Amino acid sequence: MVNLPNSLENLISRIESGDPGQGDGFAIVELDSKGKAVEKRPRFSFRRKRILYRVGNSGDPKHIVEGVGEPISVRPYGSSDLLEIRIRYRVKCLPGDETKVAEALFDRRRSPIKVLNDFLDRKAQEFITRDESAFIQNFETRAPELASILGNACRELHLAADVRVEPVGGDLLRPESVAFDVTVRPSDSVEEVPLRVDLEIGIENQVRALAAKNRLADVEARVRREVIAFIAGEVSMGDFLSALPHAVRDRLAQRLDSALRPEGRKVLVLELSSQEAGELPPPIEHEFHTPSKLAEYADEIRIFNRIRVVVDDLAKHRRARIESVDSWLESLLNRIIGDVVYGSSYLDLLDETKWEALEKRIKDAARHEAEAHGFRIKHLLAVPDLPELKLLKDHEMQIKRRFASSLPSTKITLDVIINYRLRDLSKITTLIQNDAKGEVEDGIRDDVTGAIAEILHRVSPTEILEFPGSEDEEGDRPPQITARISERVHQVLTIGYNAEVAQVIPKIVHMDGMLEFEELAKTTESFSVQIDSHGWPEPITFTGNYRVTSPSPADWETFRKTSTDREKLKDSVVQTISSVLQTESSKALLFQDKKGRGELEESLNAAVIAQLSSQHGLIVHVFNLARQKTELQQARDEAFRETHLLEPQVLTQSLKHQKDMFAKGLAAESESADAVARQLQQVYTQLEIEASKSDNEDVVEELQERAKALEAAMPKPDVKSLLSGLRSTANELQAPPTGGSLESGASDDGDEEIDPEPNAGGGPSRD
Repeated sequence: MVNLPNSLENLISRIESGDPGQGDGFAIVELDSKGKAVEKRPRFSFRRKRILYRVGNSGDPKHIVEGVGEPISVRPYGSSDLLEIRIRYRVKCLPGDETKVAEALFDRRRSPIKVLNDFLDRKAQEFITRDESAFIQNFETRAPELASILGNACRELHLAADVRVEPVGGDLLRPESVAFDVTVRPSDSVEEVPLRVDLEIGIENQVRALAAKNRLADVEARVRREVIAFIAGEVSMGDFLSALPHAVRDRLAQRLDSALRPEGRKVLVLELSSQEAGELPPPIEHEFHTPSKLAEYADEIRIFNRIRVVVDDLAKHRRARIESVDSWLESLLNRIIGDVVYGSSYLDLLDETKWEALEKRIKDAARHEAEAHGFRIKHLLAVPDLPELKLLKDHEMQIKRRFASSLPSTKITLDVIINYRLRDLSKITTLIQNDAKGEVEDGIRDDVTGAIAEILHRVSPTEILEFPGSEDEEGDRPPQITARISERVHQVLTIGYNAEVAQVIPKIVHMDGMLEFEELAKTTESFSVQIDSHGWPEPITFTGNYRVTSPSPADWETFRKTSTDREKLKDSVVQTISSVLQTESSKALLFQDKKGRGELEESLNAAVIAQLSSQHGLIVHVFNLARQKTELQQARDEAFRETHLLEPQVLTQSLKHQKDMFAKGLAAESESADAVARQLQQVYTQLEIEASKSDNEDVVEELQERAKALEAAMPKPDVKSLLSGLRSTANELQAPPTGGSLESGASDDGDEEIDPEPNAGGGPSRD
């Protein structure tokens, strides 16, 4: 028994004692010594050991298994024939029948799979032994019948089965070659003549050939007797000399087929030759082109010819004294074809029906002259070698060139592979009549190229760069550019030329500016910006990332003209971010939560997108915006850490001292800073408006000077003195009190949350 995937062990197998548990698609069945199912015993039991089977069912595909039984010999009584067959089956256990299957395949000495194979073998033997000869002779009908019986018999074992019966050794059968020399006497001759026989015997009926392979051992002797008897009874000396390689051979092949049919054999190749009949030349096959002229067409045309001839009448062939058969065949067909096609038109040669009539005239004339010279034409093909006919076969066209896009500065390189064939030539008849012979393919190429150019001329570069990632508002993908090209090419070929299009494969190879854009868009860049903000005593540092996400749809020309590189782009991004941050309030800059950061990041993105689109033709996205702590914030945190072990009253007093100190240090500057900040905001707004206009350089320059002056005039408190006072306050509060109780000096608002940072004049709240 040979196991195939899946292994038969996946259907049923005997396992060791114990409790392996259940699993997906299989069950554990416990049988007693007589093969009857018993209830599951406790895990620890001293009863007599019982037998466990693991049975899989068809709920799991791996438990549907295949197997092949051992070969079964079929030997008819009183005959030397012997046929071996094999039973191949595919079985499964249906869910719920696991216990019945285990009981049906139980045997203390044999494995379940052995029981199954022996069962099928026994059933097959019962069927075959009714009539072994009939089983072999009618194997085509008996084998399916036996397979059906075996499949039904498996139901006795509670198995669902699909069974096939096949012969063994069919793949080992090979054609037999027989070659020998024999002396024969034709039916009307008293003299014997030598004959050479070369024979190849093939398989007509595989089962009969397998059963009778032992009888084929003496095949040469049997064929020899058949050849001698055939020549003596049915072949005259004249036929032997002139018709040996064809007519005599064909009749002998039929006789040998009848003699070999009981053994399931037939004649594949039979060649007869004789020295008396002369040195028979082998079949001659020749290919060449015949140049011809048409009465109404000035140019020369060519007809392709393929011809195969054999010597049919040796006597005529010897009398013809042909030195070169190839030259003789070329001369023959050149003359015949020239006479036949001269009065035809170019369209007649392209019309299938009309050419068939011309070809028949060529074949009839060639056959008549060949027979007069002892030849028989076995094959003759004559086909006009015209470029239009090639289009009726599978044809490939490649178009690779640069096309204009919707923008003059940008061209698109496209490579298109098109496989097609014309169903007929009806659509190109007019072209041929207008002296466009041989130029049809160029015309098709021009039409297809023009259709592609028309599509790409309406395509913007941004469509190429965004393809195929974008989606519209409903979530449906827009038509892909290549899909539109493919569809248009199909239309041109099917409607314009009645073509059958196998495939159109457009590939966008390159676009002007594509590599430069991809270089900028492939990486994420970082930035760091430090600004002096009004309302806060120290510079504030912001960090983040930005990335080029797409070209600006309306400003691709700008990108093509600016020659933007990474450094230029970064300078523009940082400058834009700095300008925006300088105009923001301290409250916005010192955001306290994700919402505040998101609002500031959104404001930055709006400005960056607007500025970079007009300046570089790119859409740039800013993200991961973060703010670093200032020295003042770090000192505040340090003071908090130094005072966190104090009593609550002392801590409250510390915070109040810090707040008072900050308020005094900033109060003098707050009103002045707010006034300057408002003026600076107005200048920035006006500068953004004027910068977008053309021919306005003087106004822009004046606004820039005013902005610099206001920035320089912005009051900046002495941060170092504030930090020094903060640390001194913390140190003093940590010293032991010199009098009075801390409790008695506690503030009434000790439970109030005290912000150590100033908040006067719209300044920042605690971070």
